[in-house]
Amino acid sequence: MPAHAALAVVNAVFALVSGGFAIAAALRPAVLAHGPVTSAASLYAWMYAARAIPLTIAVVILPTLGDRSGLVAILLVSGAVQAADVAIGAAQRNWGMTTGAAVTAAVHFGSAWWLAVH
Repeated sequence: MPAHAALAVVNAVFALVSGGFAIAAALRPAVLAHGPVTSAASLYAWMYAARAIPLTIAVVILPTLGDRSGLVAILLVSGAVQAADVAIGAAQRNWGMTTGAAVTAAVHFGSAWWLAVH
């Protein structure tokens, strides 16, 4: 498997996991909220899903279109979103979220760099 195809698969898997968490949070906020579920918590879970699902779709679909510059751009955006999740997770002392988001950000940023220079 060529390196760019392997990167597409790896990034798609990470994006699908992130999108899966977004869907889970929207449908059952108590699963991820670690606290009481208020209408505000539900609203923010749906808002999280509203940004995560389109990003997931873009990361999965763009490699099939052969648009390398578009893929690099969406990986940079996805990496930035994950980096923000690292900061949020750390502030909440949610080390699972922090670690998962850090690994995902590194994969997205590293892949964007590799695709941009090769």
